[in-house]
Amino acid sequence: MTVSVLPWLDIANYGSVLQVFAVQKVLERYADSVEIINFKQNSRFADNLSKNPMRLANNLLSYAFIKHNFRKMESHLNLTKEVYTTEKDFTDHVPVADIYCTGSDQIWNMKNRPSVFGARFLSFLPDDKWRFAFASSFGDRINKDLAAQSKEWLHKFERISVREDVGLKIINEKYDHHNAIQLVDRHWL
Repeated sequence: MTVSVLPWLDIANYGSVLQVFAVQKVLERYADSVEIINFKQNSRFADNLSKNPMRLANNLLSYAFIKHNFRKMESHLNLTKEVYTTEKDFTDHVPVADIYCTGSDQIWNMKNRPSVFGARFLSFLPDDKWRFAFASSFGDRINKDLAAQSKEWLHKFERISVREDVGLKIINEKYDHHNAIQLVDRHWL
């Protein structure tokens, strides 16, 4: 059995990369193969560039250091060869797997780069594909319009677990879905 996982990966947060690694390791206990979808969104780095030359230099050095460390950390992940950056990438190159998973810190948080919105809910998959959400997170809220847009996608999940209490509340109230469970980090390691 092969599992393909779509995480929130390409951000400057070591905890997020470690969480993806932990998800990979946990799923490897149950699957023959676990592949992490190499989902790279545009970094928030460009949003934070300063016009101040000293601050710009500091930002560039920090960014280079972070990218170097993340490449080393990502070398421990079973990443797809294909790099996914747009919705079209997902529809043109659907990863081949028996089961699909979305999950990790902030995967459904639309404040963090709302591009590739549908893909985060595995919208690119045919209806007959088995999918689940593993310790997924919305952050602290999702707006009403985005919840309405993604409701159909979320209801296609066979199982849903979220990290925070607020995630359960969002799924119950904004998605009218009442079978999700809370799975905080300490329970799955």
